[in-house]
Amino acid sequence: MIVKASLCNMFGVNPELVCDQLLYGWSVKAISVTERLAFVEAPMFYRGYAHLSNFTGKSYEADSIVTALCTGAYKEPTFKSEELFTLYMGSYVKTTAYEKDGFREIEGVNGESFYVHSKCIEKRRTEFDADKLIKTAKAFIGAPYKWGGKTCNGIDCSGFVAMCYHSCGIEIYRDSDPDKMPIGRRIGFDGLEKGDIVYLKGHVGLYVGKGIVVHASWREGKVCYTGLEEFLKLSEPVCAVRVSL
Repeated sequence: MIVKASLCNMFGVNPELVCDQLLYGWSVKAISVTERLAFVEAPMFYRGYAHLSNFTGKSYEADSIVTALCTGAYKEPTFKSEELFTLYMGSYVKTTAYEKDGFREIEGVNGESFYVHSKCIEKRRTEFDADKLIKTAKAFIGAPYKWGGKTCNGIDCSGFVAMCYHSCGIEIYRDSDPDKMPIGRRIGFDGLEKGDIVYLKGHVGLYVGKGIVVHASWREGKVCYTGLEEFLKLSEPVCAVRVSL
C-alpha cells in the first residue's frame, strides 16, 4: 500500500498515542486490514495501526525525495497558486519532465498533478553520503520534540536519526535499541566518525563530528547540539553503531 496522506499517524494499542508517522508516497507492508484500520510495517521497520483512508492500493514509482523541511504542493507552478497540501522532508514523489518557473510537475499518488519547487526535491539516493546526512541533521535543529514524530513539526530521538539516514536512501530501524539495527556494526565511543549513531539506554543521537552529537532531546524539548562527553552522561551509554553498506 502507498501512503496518500501528507502525514499519517500510526498508533499502537492506545489509539490516542502516536507511535510513528508515515509520509506521502511511502510504501508500507500491510500485515492485516479491517474495514477501517490497517496494521502495517513502515519503511523503517516499525509496526503500528493507521486509518485505512490514508492509503491506496495503487502502485507508485517515486523517483525523487523531498529535501526541504517542508514545502507546499501547489495547484499551479507558482507560489501564488492554491497550496493543496504540505509535503514533509523525506516524502517520495514522482516527477514528470515538465518544469516551469522553477517548479517541477509531480504525478501524485492517485494520478493527479501538482507542482513543487525544484529546489525542494532531488533524485532518490541509494548510497551513504555522510555530508548529506549531516546537512539533514543540522536542518532539523530547533524542531520541537514530539513522541513518535518524524517531521519539522515534531520529532523524537529515534525518528530523527532514522529520517537523517532516510534522506540518503538508507532505512534503519526506528528505535533506540541498537539490537534492532538491521545494518552496521558496533563500535566504541573513541574514534567516532561523522554519521555514527550513538546509543544510550532509551535514547539515541547522531555524531556530526568535532565532538558534537545532534539529537532530539526531551529535556530540551527540541533537536539540539550536545557535546559528546555531556551526551554520554544523559543516560547509561550502550554503544555506537557505524552504518556500512
